[in-house]
This record gives sequence, structure tokens and C-alpha cells, in this order.
Amino acid sequence: MSNFSIFKNDNLMKLLSATLISQLGTQISFIALPLIAVTILHSSAFQVSVLNALDFLPFALFSLLIGAWVDKCNRRPIVIVSDVLRAMILLSVPVAIHFDMRSIWLLYIVVFAVGSFSVSFDVASETLLPTIIQKDELHSGNAALELSQSAAKIVGPSIAGGLILILSAPFAVIFDCISYMCSAAILLSLRVKEMRKGWPENVNTSKPSMVSEVREGMYFVLHHEFLKHFAIFSGLSNLGWSLIEGILMVYAVRTLHFGPGLIGIIFTISNIGLIAAASLSIIVLKLLPLGTTVIVSSMLQGVGIVFVSIASWYAPLLFMTLGLLLRSYGVVSYGINAVRIRQNITPDAMRGRVSATMRFISWSTIPIGSMVGGLLATGIGVPQAMDIGAILSVFAVIWIAVSPIRSIHMM
Repeated sequence: MSNFSIFKNDNLMKLLSATLISQLGTQISFIALPLIAVTILHSSAFQVSVLNALDFLPFALFSLLIGAWVDKCNRRPIVIVSDVLRAMILLSVPVAIHFDMRSIWLLYIVVFAVGSFSVSFDVASETLLPTIIQKDELHSGNAALELSQSAAKIVGPSIAGGLILILSAPFAVIFDCISYMCSAAILLSLRVKEMRKGWPENVNTSKPSMVSEVREGMYFVLHHEFLKHFAIFSGLSNLGWSLIEGILMVYAVRTLHFGPGLIGIIFTISNIGLIAAASLSIIVLKLLPLGTTVIVSSMLQGVGIVFVSIASWYAPLLFMTLGLLLRSYGVVSYGINAVRIRQNITPDAMRGRVSATMRFISWSTIPIGSMVGGLLATGIGVPQAMDIGAILSVFAVIWIAVSPIRSIHMM
């Protein structure tokens, strides 16, 4: 590996800074929006689960088409416009509440719209990274990107809890709007030479070409020795976790009786796992083969989710915090290594489609899990719904543990 330093790469520093600021605001809204639904709108468990489902539904609806589109376009303008539009849309929440126009339907529309532009931002930003660093620097670059996101996830929940306690949840959302605008301003100064070949001129409509591009990305993933197992694991794991996450705030507030301040502290402590995983990723990779690291990371996710589900049985504060801590470490460690493998085996011309296909398969199960979680919580109870989500997550761990991924040593 080359002598890599993020401080020597001006473009990478800008991307990391934009990611840090944007994620900081996102973490605030992650807590603020569900709390608005639970505490201000007095929404039911099912209504809150729908909110989480709509956040990820755009990934199921649009990710494949956006992935094909990103491969034909310059990625920098996409991430900038996505940031600006997300800020403008989110601003409608505090404005509407200020004028007493509060409604769960407004939150549904806002979450879906913001999620839609998050698809374009996420796909474009991930495929932008390999264009600003060398191939042998991808692991360090991805680790630095995860470290930037993790830092925001550690600080964000505490800021959210403090803002909500001192001011209000709607006011906290304004900080997310500001963060998106700051991120866009930083990305505007990014200097990347991109030369996309554009859409073919010899066709009457873009639809046939788009369908062909989408099909090619899907085929590449589903027929690849490793990628198909990454996709299936992520889909199953996200199904189990989303069943839990969709009702997590209801679980924390109404079952475990945690207040906004304590919830913020719990997420802050648990998110230490994110920065630990990003910081230790290179050291761990020197001790364990790449495939083994992926398997162990997935196991930590599963154990963490099980701990969260049993928090209603015994020592709720301990198991909730420890469970989220283990899961956060596992998610980041898995993500860094899985993305490294994917970026190394995927041609540049297909990175957008492959990234989008992976997101489609992985995240299409999230709206389903969220809706099912809400229905189960309404029908059999919130704690019982959490247990079912944990069981599904364990099945996902078993799937990847017996897959060929365990044979990967280094890339």
C-alpha cells in the first residue's frame, strides 16, 4: 500500500468534511423526527414504523435507475443538488409545526422526499471516492470516510437530545437543514475530473438503454461469487433490524421508559462502536483474513441486535446500550471491508449500477421490515416484535458464515 495520508489529498479532505457535517445533521433528525411523531403527534407504533419504512422505500423504488443514471453522469453535481434539495424539504417540518399545520402525513411526505434524494446522494458519493484516490488507497479511504461518519454519529445524538430538551424537536431539525447546506457548499469546491460518456444518441428514448443498464448491474451482482452473498446477507439482516428500528423509539419511550436526554446519551455511547471499528479496521485486517473479518463483523451485528431485543427482559439500560454498541461496531467493520471488496472487483464504468443494485437488494427489505414490525407491535406487542426481528438477524449471520466469503484472504 502507498504512503497514504488524507491531509495530502485536498479533494478527500473536502469529501470527508462534507460527510461529517451532513451526517451530524442527519443524526439529529434521526432522533428528532420519530420523537416528533411519538411526543408531539402522539402517533401509534404502526404509524411510527411507516415513517421508518418511507425513509427507505425510495431505495427500493429508485436505486437501480439512479445507479444506471449515475454511471452516465458527473457525480459531483448530483451530490450537491441532493444536499440542497434535502435541506429545503426538511425545512418544511419546523415551518409547518410553527404555523400549527402539524400532521403525520407531512412527516411521511418529507421523509419519503428526503429519502429519495438520499438515494442519489449515497450512490453518487460512494462512486465518487474511487475517482479521487488510488485503488490501493481504497481501504484507508473508506476507513477515513467511515471515521468521519462515525464521529458525527457519536456527537449527533447528544446534540439532538440537548436541543430537544432545551428547545424542541422541530427546532433541532433546522440544524439538519443547515448541515446539508454547509455540505453542499464544501462539495461545490471539490475539483474532480469526470468524463461521463452520456446517453447514446442513436435511440429515440432513454428507457430501453436504462433498462439494459439496470439489467447489466443486477446480473453482475447476482452472478458474482461474492457479491450475491453480500447482497443476500444485507437483505436478511436489514429485514430483521428494520423490524426493530421501525419501532425502536416507541420501544425506548413506552416500553423501557427512557426520556429524550437518556436516548441521546445511549446513542452517543453506542456510536463509539462506529469510530472504534473505523479506527481499528486496518489493525484488525493485519490480524485476521479479510473474509474472517467480514464474518466476525456480521456476528457482532447479530449479537448486538439480540441484546437490544432482550432489554425489555432484564437490565434495560445495560442491554440497550451494549446491544447498540456491538451492532454499530459490527455494521461499520462489515461495511468497510465489504465495500473494499466490492470496489476492487467492480469496473469503474459499472460502480454506480453495482452500488445501486446492492442497495436495492439490501435495503428493499427495510420498508417491509418496518411495516411488519409495526403490525406485529400492534398485534402481539412491541417486545415480542423485537424478538422476532432478532431471530431474523441471527438467520442472516448463519447465511454469511457458511458462504464462500470466509475464504477471502486479502484484496
